[in-house]
Amino acid sequence: MLRGHDSYVSSVAFSPDGRYIVSGSYDKTIRLWDVKGNFISELFINRESYVRAVAFSSDSKYVISSDYDKTLRLWDIENTLPLWNIKIDIIDSSSLPRESDVNAV
Repeated sequence: MLRGHDSYVSSVAFSPDGRYIVSGSYDKTIRLWDVKGNFISELFINRESYVRAVAFSSDSKYVISSDYDKTLRLWDIENTLPLWNIKIDIIDSSSLPRESDVNAV
């Protein structure tokens, strides 16, 4: 059992190399774990928006996350540093469903 988030876990992913688990939560954090469930580090605390989805890169070196504020972020798991973030803006959302946020990465 992964203990450490202060709210609901919204997304979980296993690394392709089988060494890590990453979890994103409504507590606005992304956490890195080993496959036995031992906490390794907190990659990110976003004071503005809940984490919607997380995923690993194919080489297991990076995590990408999407937030409810429509921001994508790329994380280096070795340094626990953000490499970049990008805000996804939709100019004309009138033809899109209400839930037009980034739902998965």
